[in-house]
Amino acid sequence: MASCMLPQASHDNRRRPWAPASCPHPHRTAEVVASSARTGVARGSLNNYPGYPYRHRGLQAILGPRGPVVRLFICRLFAIMAAVATGTTSLTHLRGIALTLPWLLALLIADVALSAVLPLSLLGPRLVYDASSRIAAVIWAWIQLIFVSLNGADIGHSGDELPPGESAIVVANHVAWSDFYMIQALAIRAGMLGRCRYFAKVQLRLVPFLGWGLWAMGMPMVSRNWLRDRAELDRVFSGIVRDGYPTWLISFSEATRFTKKKYAESVAWCKKNDKPQPRHLLYPRTKGFITTVQHLRKAAHVKAVYDFTVAYRRQGGEFQEAPSMWQTLSVPGLSSRCGYEFHVHARRFPIDSLPKTDEGLAQWLESRWVQKGEWLESARQSWPAEGAAGSRST
Repeated sequence: MASCMLPQASHDNRRRPWAPASCPHPHRTAEVVASSARTGVARGSLNNYPGYPYRHRGLQAILGPRGPVVRLFICRLFAIMAAVATGTTSLTHLRGIALTLPWLLALLIADVALSAVLPLSLLGPRLVYDASSRIAAVIWAWIQLIFVSLNGADIGHSGDELPPGESAIVVANHVAWSDFYMIQALAIRAGMLGRCRYFAKVQLRLVPFLGWGLWAMGMPMVSRNWLRDRAELDRVFSGIVRDGYPTWLISFSEATRFTKKKYAESVAWCKKNDKPQPRHLLYPRTKGFITTVQHLRKAAHVKAVYDFTVAYRRQGGEFQEAPSMWQTLSVPGLSSRCGYEFHVHARRFPIDSLPKTDEGLAQWLESRWVQKGEWLESARQSWPAEGAAGSRST
């Protein structure tokens, strides 16, 4: 079980008793202390570890003005090397790096390929969209394989059957990075993995590899200002409506991840504004949902709105306790050894059955969130005894 517990990086700049004097920011407290105990390196004596470079003070003069940055890097490198000798947690980190680096390389290649075909969208937009979807399918299937097949995540699903190849608007609650794997599990079953397009925060454009790739794949990159986002939304909606792009257009309607602090803020806001507070959820943002539905009603091939509810439990832990992003990429036996349980509940609503007015759509989404909360509460009560009802995804 040790490999399932990832220590948190220390952000305390005060020097630890075991930290080298020349390392102002110790790497990871738990790893180095545990490693020191196992390898016989006394606390406070890492400078004496074989090969440790800071015994040689002349190095500072050689490095020059960039010395502090280089010293920090080397300090952390040797701390990791000291821990890796026998530390299972560090070996888990190395395993994650080994699994993730090839995927990042593939993502970089995908970015280059997408950049190469993007100018052709002026001549053949549908051809470029289909090409980007095939590239996206490879990237998402790869990372899904890491999560499910290599790291042993067992995803359960229940609810309505989703017609293969159907285009839809998708709304979901947002708990953790692993929400994406849950949605992708359903997309694979429906043959729509490469067609998934997520509303993403505009700040993600700055993320190396990922940001440019998301934009080039046609993901709507938005802020929380819908007036400011009009041009970006027109770009995305026009392709779906005018050119008939098959798609799952996915949004996390709470606009942020669920935390206890944010839940308390949501409760206070709902009480002040006389709104119902959904259980285990944040009150949904309705403006983006209204805009999306009213635009995509015009697309004849967009047949439905899907409502996905993601749920987590860890044996011996709390309901809605999900693994971190890094754990999903590095830790083996997520379900069998670490006790994580993953479940996604799907509901399908024909788009023609939704209210026609903006106010009606806002009330519809609010009602869905209340019902989602009741389903989550039911899952919370039944899960410890029998697991969330439903079949399993692979």
